[in-house]
Amino acid sequence: MTFLMEAGDKVRGERIVCLYRREKDARLVHATGGHKGMLRAIEGLPAEAIVDKVWRLKAKEDELKG
Repeated sequence: MTFLMEAGDKVRGERIVCLYRREKDARLVHATGGHKGMLRAIEGLPAEAIVDKVWRLKAKEDELKG
């Protein structure tokens, strides 16, 4: 498992589970194709995000390569 700990590192998945102590107010943001999404900042020592379900498009790309 890789730990991404630098500013700007991203985690991408279909379902992501977060462990944290505090959360900031959620904001409505524009997502892809005219859809809207929610953005929430989390804080904690540590604040962690774990991919619980692989992003379907990424899984299909891996199948085509391998």
